[in-house]
Formats: sequence, C-alpha cells, structure tokens
Amino acid sequence: MGDERRKNQRHKVSLQADIVSKEGSYRSKASSKDLSGGGGYFITEQPPAVGDQLEVRLGSGLVFAARVTRVSKLFDGKHGFAVQFLDPVSTDTGDINFTSDEHVHHEANENKKLAYQLELRDLNREAFSYYRPLGRVQEFVDEHYSEEISLEKAAGHAAMEKTYFSFFFRKKVGVTFSSWLQYLRVAKAMSMMESMDYSITEVAFAVGFQELSTFQKAFKKWTHLTPREFKKLARPA
Repeated sequence: MGDERRKNQRHKVSLQADIVSKEGSYRSKASSKDLSGGGGYFITEQPPAVGDQLEVRLGSGLVFAARVTRVSKLFDGKHGFAVQFLDPVSTDTGDINFTSDEHVHHEANENKKLAYQLELRDLNREAFSYYRPLGRVQEFVDEHYSEEISLEKAAGHAAMEKTYFSFFFRKKVGVTFSSWLQYLRVAKAMSMMESMDYSITEVAFAVGFQELSTFQKAFKKWTHLTPREFKKLARPA
C-alpha cells in the first residue's frame, strides 16, 4: 500500500469535538466517527464554510489545525463536513500556534503531514525560567520523567517543604504539579507513538506511568482518543 493511500486510510472512532475557526468567528460542537492521518469527517448543526481554517479540539488539550474541504447537507438539519489536517511545515496557520517548543509539535515526514499540539491551559511557562527552584524541578523532570516522581521528590529539588512547594508551584505556574507532570508524560507518549513503533504498553512504562490502565485513562482525558486510536491516526498502517 502506497504512502498516500496509507495516510488517507480511515479508521472509525466515536468522539465529540469543539470546532473553532481561525478568526474566532465560528464555533460549534461536532461529532465524528471517521478520522485518518490526513483528515476527518464531522457532523454538526452549524457547518463551517469550505476553505475555513479551523482548530479541532479534542479532550482537555489536543488541538489539530485543519482546513475545511467539503460541506454537505444531511438529514434533520445536520450537516457533514470534511477537513484536511494542515502541514505544520508548509502551511500558514496564522494565529494558531503550532511552533512552540513546549508543545507537542512534529515536523512533517514523507508518510504523514499532521499539525497538532497538546495544550495545558493556564500554564505560565515563564515561571520555570524566572524562579530558579522551579527551573531545577523542570530540569529534573525532563531527565527523569520515566521514573516515579513524587511530590516530595519534586519539592526536594526545589529545596522546599512539600506543602509549600505544592502551593508555590500552583501559584507561579498556574496549574498543579501533578497536572503538569501528567501533561508532560502524555506529550512524551504522543511523540513516541508518532515517531517509533513501540507497543502501547512499552510507551506507557517508558514515559513514567506505573500501570497501563492509568496511562490509558490519562491519555483519554487529554485527547478524547485511546492511545491505540492516536497511534493509528499518527502512523497509518
């Protein structure tokens, strides 16, 4: 099977998405049972227009950049529309930021062109460079995310008492330490599944989850996709 055919091979999923236009003039909820490495098909009551650039938001933080390629009228006032996921290298996504080093962002390759990021809302990234204790924690986690990291251990690297560290981290970074750590681990897992042919179990333990079920639950929370569904989307068979 050729690369182009594999990229467009669809697989059925069942999910709800928030759809937002690049200009902010369009917002709607949509359902989809059909995705591919190249795009997807959604059903909604308020359709976008062909050519619109959209953010397709899934779960707590997964965002795809997409362009509407086709709109059709269905039954009971519903409309279907197809989108093509944008190439992060060659496509101008304007205000949709898919280039931050802190986000999950991947260069296109010969088999797949997919622009996406994993967002952590309310995250103040500057806190890690402004406050040296937080910088030490970030450096430690970057090197040891595959290991078990307790709040006590993180607090030790910040040279703070555990309760105060928890308060300080949330106040300065904007999110809890546990949320930030889980976000980083899911991001690492997505990167592994896109670039390497690891099993789901191997990925889960490699990024620091102690149980496969915990990893699957966290992944679903952040993306509305199971790890297997994301792997099929990122690496069409």
